[in-house]
Amino acid sequence: MKNTTIWSDGTKLGLLFLLLLILSILNIPLVNLIALLALPLPAALFARRHGVRPGLGFVLAMTLVGLVSFNLAGPVIAFMFATVGLVLGEAERQRKSGIQVFLSVGLTYFLFVFLGYLLFAVTSEASVAQLIRGQLEEAQQMADLAGVPGLDQFSLTEQVQTVQAIIPIILVIVAATYAFLTFWFAGLMFRRLDIDHQRLPAFREWDFPRVFLVLYLIFLVLSFTGPEVGTPFFAVVQNAILLLGFILMLQGFSLVALVFHEKRVSMGLRIFSFIGLVLLSIIMPMIMRLVGSFDMILRLRERLGQ
Repeated sequence: MKNTTIWSDGTKLGLLFLLLLILSILNIPLVNLIALLALPLPAALFARRHGVRPGLGFVLAMTLVGLVSFNLAGPVIAFMFATVGLVLGEAERQRKSGIQVFLSVGLTYFLFVFLGYLLFAVTSEASVAQLIRGQLEEAQQMADLAGVPGLDQFSLTEQVQTVQAIIPIILVIVAATYAFLTFWFAGLMFRRLDIDHQRLPAFREWDFPRVFLVLYLIFLVLSFTGPEVGTPFFAVVQNAILLLGFILMLQGFSLVALVFHEKRVSMGLRIFSFIGLVLLSIIMPMIMRLVGSFDMILRLRERLGQ
């Protein structure tokens, strides 16, 4: 009876997945975007109901279904978003906290985005720096035609280095954005189907495991070994430091929000203070990372509650 239910659910949700996959590949503005964001939901619902092992079978089946799209990107997109759905559904089934579910989905997205970036960097005939320089030179030529003063070679090189430096930030932003939207869409689906699901707690209650601090310190030590710029190892270390450092910053901001809540600070002062802290973090990100680290080590929020 259980196997019959699994096969029945798998067939229905598989057909829904195929429909969303086809819509996501079609060049229909807005429709393809909505379909892409909804693509993990069938796998999430299947894993939420039946667990990780049947969920892995669903991911494999949907990857093969991606071949039906007659598009090279079909199987890749199917595998990526079905895997995201599996991670989300299994985390919900295990009754993980809302923040843990969100982080699981976000890290899965980041892994795929980062692997895609590495694959592009390895297989592309031109280096990432050359491609960025080419785009900037085209923009400069258009500026010259419009009579706007362009950049000299030194300034152009600086711009290339700047864009290269923010590529990890772009990857994190993309992964976090997709994770939030997927988490939100999944919440709408679970509520519609009257299925219990985890919600994100209030920001002041965000409390990350200490393992993130340990990983941050490990990669920070690895960065002092002097990995060669441009190598995959260098890219892994830099992106890991950025991602884990961002989590430590969130822990720090969460602690500040908790302090404001406990001390009943006015909303105007909270907003003004957070704007100042964000601007300070852009200039000196290590400050809020240290605040988050001390909170993880000393459990400052627990002391505050006492």
